[in-house]
Amino acid sequence: MKSSLSVSKGFLTLLLALAFSISAKAQYSYSLFVTNESNPTPYTYKFDVYLLNTGTQPFYLQQIQFGLGFDTSIVNGGILSLSIDSLSSGLLLAQRPVNGVTGLGIANIGATVSTVGSYKYRYINQIPTSLPGLAGASLITDTRIGCTSPGTRVASYTLTNSVPFKARSTCKHVWAIAVGSGRTNTIIGYYNSGGTGVSSGVPNIKYTYDSISTTCLYDNGLVRAADIPRHSLILNNCTNDTSADAPQTACDSALWRGTYYTTSGKKYLRVGYTSLGCDSIKSVVLTINKSSSSTKVDSACDSYTWALNSTTYTQSGTYTYKFPGTNAAGCDTSVILTLTIRNKPVSSTINGK
Repeated sequence: MKSSLSVSKGFLTLLLALAFSISAKAQYSYSLFVTNESNPTPYTYKFDVYLLNTGTQPFYLQQIQFGLGFDTSIVNGGILSLSIDSLSSGLLLAQRPVNGVTGLGIANIGATVSTVGSYKYRYINQIPTSLPGLAGASLITDTRIGCTSPGTRVASYTLTNSVPFKARSTCKHVWAIAVGSGRTNTIIGYYNSGGTGVSSGVPNIKYTYDSISTTCLYDNGLVRAADIPRHSLILNNCTNDTSADAPQTACDSALWRGTYYTTSGKKYLRVGYTSLGCDSIKSVVLTINKSSSSTKVDSACDSYTWALNSTTYTQSGTYTYKFPGTNAAGCDTSVILTLTIRNKPVSSTINGK
């Protein structure tokens, strides 16, 4: 009897442990990230926002809202406008972000400038979408079907500037971690297995600029807001405007655009900027040949006449004579004379003797 009771208790303990284990593994988690960034024209910046189920349970979206900050220095003094490609969204119709002025699912650009670290930020604000109930909720794609599916695309967004974006700048994106002036808090709502809506904030959000076609780069754990990587796409990363001046050949040094150069090679000089703010560069190929020289040391009494130039010297010193353009490179050949003049003693008569 005791043995049977012991077996029953052991079996019950096993069932409870198994139930607890299954419950412990039933987790709801997600990653929200930016990808597919592009700068197709100097005036436009495009990106996608994706939501990925990283948990073990089916993830039915209740609502989505976010604030996505961008460094204000990219604006370059222009005026920005924002548009959403709703047809690109993988969400059900009732939950798709839409273009408009007011209402659920509308996105806008906050006018307030916030300071995050050493950067000034404004926020792209995605207003919450509708709450359709579990029956009308979007089922978010998860990692179990493979890395080629990065989740469900929330929408494609386009920032348009009235002037070219600042050349070689980056958005340095950050997610809003709290509601504030000019920004929307980042919150994802989902339905749990009981059909009850649950809201979850920033701790599960991830930011990445990696291509959606790469291998699994998604974080299944919790990512603190401080750990969210910054944006790296370079706006207006245009090719520098370059043009070449005519090659120059000189002896010893060459003067090019206000600077003397004493070595051969290709030289570059930034002379200004293009209309997009990229460098306008001039180049030139310089060939610097070297002059040659030889030395001569001599001495004489009172005076010395140098046969090379038929000049008579009466003072010690160093003298140079050039043969223009006579070495193999066509440059001067110089002879350097180091001369010592010794004066004769002067005789004198004392007391007429």
